[in-house]
Amino acid sequence: MQNMYSVDLYIRVSTDEQADRGFSQRYQEEVLKRHCELNQIQVNAVLFDDHSAKDFNRPEWNRLLRLYKKSKKDRPRQILFTKWDRFSRNTGDAYSMIRTLEVLGIGVTAIEQPLDLSIPENRLILAVYLATPEVENIRRGLNIKQGIRRAKKEGRCTGMAPVGFVNMTMENGQKYITPVNPLADIMRMAFERIAAKINNIAQAYQFAVDNGFNKSKNCFWRAIRNPLCCGKVLIPATETEIERYVKGIHTPIISEATFFKVQQIINHKKQKSRKRSQNEDLLPLRGFLICKSCGKIMTGSGSQGKSKKYFYYHCRSSCGYRLRADNAHQLLYDVLRSFQLSETYLPFCEKVLKQTIAKEQLFKTQTASHLTKRINDLTDKINRSRELLLKGDIDGSDYKRIKSDCETDLKILTEKLAMQQTKSRQLSKDVNAGLKFFSKLHQIYDEGDIQTKQLLLSVIFKDYLISDGGNIFQTKLSNTMNILYDQNTAFTTPCSCINFRERIFPLFSLEDQSDFGWQNHIALPN
Repeated sequence: MQNMYSVDLYIRVSTDEQADRGFSQRYQEEVLKRHCELNQIQVNAVLFDDHSAKDFNRPEWNRLLRLYKKSKKDRPRQILFTKWDRFSRNTGDAYSMIRTLEVLGIGVTAIEQPLDLSIPENRLILAVYLATPEVENIRRGLNIKQGIRRAKKEGRCTGMAPVGFVNMTMENGQKYITPVNPLADIMRMAFERIAAKINNIAQAYQFAVDNGFNKSKNCFWRAIRNPLCCGKVLIPATETEIERYVKGIHTPIISEATFFKVQQIINHKKQKSRKRSQNEDLLPLRGFLICKSCGKIMTGSGSQGKSKKYFYYHCRSSCGYRLRADNAHQLLYDVLRSFQLSETYLPFCEKVLKQTIAKEQLFKTQTASHLTKRINDLTDKINRSRELLLKGDIDGSDYKRIKSDCETDLKILTEKLAMQQTKSRQLSKDVNAGLKFFSKLHQIYDEGDIQTKQLLLSVIFKDYLISDGGNIFQTKLSNTMNILYDQNTAFTTPCSCINFRERIFPLFSLEDQSDFGWQNHIALPN
């Protein structure tokens, strides 16, 4: 009788459904031990694993491998398993592990798919055995992704319900989500407070906590970004489809208008700017001046005197040229004060501003009229469906569905209409404010913060400034300033309204732009 050689048995199961397919731990252990008994093979150890075979990052397998590397006496002659997909479902990792075990003098064998790996041709069959489970994994993953995407297109939530909802199952086994109180009411109030700018995100979270919200801040943040709250399901983009939203089959807790208004507030949340030093605020021309001697960009710094600190602009090179900051600022102020809009062009400016504001008012009026018409149509639809219900042409469930859909759309349109019906604009006041802007550049610069000053300088001057201490020489004005303030041309060059807007619009502050309503204007007349 030949001497019995020792083996370790490897038994792996990753999901409960594998028990129904003949992969249960009990079945694998029974088959492997019967094989060893019939072939007079000694069993050293039986290893049970419950991790996926997509890689070898499995706790029990890693523990066994460390034991093999640590001690030769603990190494078996072979590791037995039932099939190759119990060993691995990743072809590359499987070959790498086989080589690692061969270096340790350990072979691997699948008793239901036996192969003698000492025969080179058998490695071709091994490739098929190893690739088949990997292909199955990839196909299964694709099928799951396609199923999830199909469910989302049908308006169903495919994962855990967001805060304010709970997962439910229909009689036919189909999953859906439904609002659950009090969390649904708390989230609705938090959304409304953020949309109305009563609270910021942190304050809204604290408000929710005070009213019984028992989740973390991260959970709250994810909830206010989740479109499921407004009855929409996000369909992610693919190579052939763009990202889009579809209407969900669940009941929303807020309107679409409220949700997207909150998203706009979140996306436009101001980032904290770094703290500026006092030197930076007192040296707004740093980066705009060049040295009159060597032509290099000048920087600035403060110098402590006997009684106070004095600030200078000075050259970066060794030429030693420097300029008192207060003198340079006064010279620039005088230059800006000299910019006066040509009197011959004031009527044209006034005409363009009036046309711009009138066009915007017309656009808002047309939009409000369109929204009102849609609201009336939906109201009529509800009334007609009620009449059909009374006549018996439709049943109660159909009426409820029609009414629910119409009421949701009515709420959204009503909120949009309320946003459009703002206080009527005072046309003459806006025009006068716009015309005065062009002649008060020096005042805007003097009263502005460091960012405003540097933005205004970048708009006015196309190139760097040069100063000899007694004057400031602008090497080149921007095209906008040349057109507006060049006394030689005085707007004699033909200029369309569109060009006028493109050249003048960047000069206005954000507040001025908001006052004129230009950011929402669609077109200017020629």
